[in-house]
Amino acid sequence: GDALPTESQLCADLGVSRSSVREAVRTLVALDIVEVRHGHGMFVGQVSMRPMVESLIFKGLLNPGDDHRGLRDIVEVRLTLDNALAEPVTHAWHNRQDPELDTLVDNIEHLASQGKLY
Repeated sequence: GDALPTESQLCADLGVSRSSVREAVRTLVALDIVEVRHGHGMFVGQVSMRPMVESLIFKGLLNPGDDHRGLRDIVEVRLTLDNALAEPVTHAWHNRQDPELDTLVDNIEHLASQGKLY
């Protein structure tokens, strides 16, 4: 939800054209990474995996017989994002209290001790 710089500021900071910034923003909006609120600016979005997963699944449906390449792409993207975000997320949550998250971790640990998946 944090505010992002304006298009003009991004053009100046990155040394790129306005059309390049707009194309990048459109892509980031499609992936739920950026949210544009008309008249208010651009903001960090929900960073949902949903659009990326749906796109890869749709691509897989359009290319039958590709030996599950779409699924491999989904797994690769997920691993890349997990690895990239693990350190910043754990740093941000250090010493933070969250009973709901604690309950989820307890459930996962309990199931793991029984050899089950969460």
